[in-house]
Amino acid sequence: MNLTDFRTLYTHNDWANDRLVQMLIHAFGEETDLRALDDPAVRTIQQTTVHIIAAQAIWRARWEGIVPTVLDPAEYPTPLAIRMAFGAERARFWGFFNTLTADADLDRIVHYTNLAGEPNSLPLTQMMQHVLLHSPYHRGQVTALLHHLGHIDIHQNTDYILFALEQTAAATG
Repeated sequence: MNLTDFRTLYTHNDWANDRLVQMLIHAFGEETDLRALDDPAVRTIQQTTVHIIAAQAIWRARWEGIVPTVLDPAEYPTPLAIRMAFGAERARFWGFFNTLTADADLDRIVHYTNLAGEPNSLPLTQMMQHVLLHSPYHRGQVTALLHHLGHIDIHQNTDYILFALEQTAAATG
């Protein structure tokens, strides 16, 4: 993979996360404290969605040589707070990504300590691929829980092919 490929795939990741947030807003409204609702599935939706943001933030911090902090889901109780957290992490990610100037930058070995305190190292490219594979897994979990709760009518497809078709249509006008 090269920088162009990663730019495209991370743009898709942002697009898909936006669609996920829109599903939450349609299901619960912007200001509803998801932690306060009686159904434990709703609390799981909130925690899992914050986990997507937190994982992206943790990996990006490692790539920047910063010791990551784990986001507290309690700080993002509403769909609006979740949308804002995705936006803030998106800005930090693209700030990092824009420091990569050549495809060879992706081969850089990143040394880090995992959350269990164990040292590890991998090429940046593998870590970036991990984030791209991690996010859709959890978006699927959230979507399944929304369907379980009866919110089938708000489903928004986050498949890459739909993103690619939309991008092609936008480019060709």
